[in-house]
Amino acid sequence: MPMKYIAEWHLKTLIPATGVIKKPEIESAFNRQVGKVLLYGITSTLLYTMLYEFSGAIKHIAQLTYQGDKHLFYVPILIALGFSLVHGAFTSHFWDVLGLKPNTLAKS
Repeated sequence: MPMKYIAEWHLKTLIPATGVIKKPEIESAFNRQVGKVLLYGITSTLLYTMLYEFSGAIKHIAQLTYQGDKHLFYVPILIALGFSLVHGAFTSHFWDVLGLKPNTLAKS
């Protein structure tokens, strides 16, 4: 197909009969992905900062658990779960923005 027809087709999709130029769908999808990366990256950084700032309190909770308050053992599990979810989502969106995908072909 000659380049002229391809260019005309793209112009028809970007400029409908109303004459108003539409934003390409790909650009807005990319901006959403970058927004997600920034959101999860900032959240992950905030979680690591809070872990550093409250390390003394977390250590105290661990000591209380060792001394007999067995219900406090949920605290480190919840912290690890939160880190896992936020950091995993950040990493997934980060690689998607870069365009890197895992190899789906299984070698036998």
